Amino acid sequence: MKVFAWLLLALVALLFLSAFASMASAQTTSDPPLPDITIGIGPSWRRGDAHAISADVNLAERLGTSNIFHWSTLSTPVARVAAGSPALPSTITTGLAYVIAGSANGALSVLLIGQGGRDQLPTGATSLALTGSIGVPIRIPHTKNLYFMPYVRASKPTAGVDGALVSTIVQPAFMLIYGLNRK
Repeated sequence: MKVFAWLLLALVALLFLSAFASMASAQTTSDPPLPDITIGIGPSWRRGDAHAISADVNLAERLGTSNIFHWSTLSTPVARVAAGSPALPSTITTGLAYVIAGSANGALSVLLIGQGGRDQLPTGATSLALTGSIGVPIRIPHTKNLYFMPYVRASKPTAGVDGALVSTIVQPAFMLIYGLNRK
């Protein structure tokens, strides 16, 4: 499992580097970086959790004509539970995403996502869920609104006694995104 995680992180890092290199000359886009409404699905891996693999569903909507999106995520652990046991709780977060850079043809962009929500613990209690992500939506060649997006999510921030960030969990993930335009 560790080898898979390192390979996935290396792939994500390589995609980020290639995205930044190809966008170095084109910081503004003539085509929109993403469609107005997007629906994404894919797995994420949360290190250290009892149920480390989650299935994520994302829904985003562009705010006006800006490069800012309202971004919501439903993350559900993928694991078997004993017969008669309750289902594993999902985490729901919502927030904003901002396209910080994109290629001139809109086929590649860099996206920052910040979200907050509630995380239900197995004990039935809830806790605050804060996440921050960086992703690279890459339009799949010969398609108009289908994207592959590798991304890295930081979640479960822990503060020290002085309020400074002490630790966070980094989750490698990817999703397939389908987009719709309002026109």
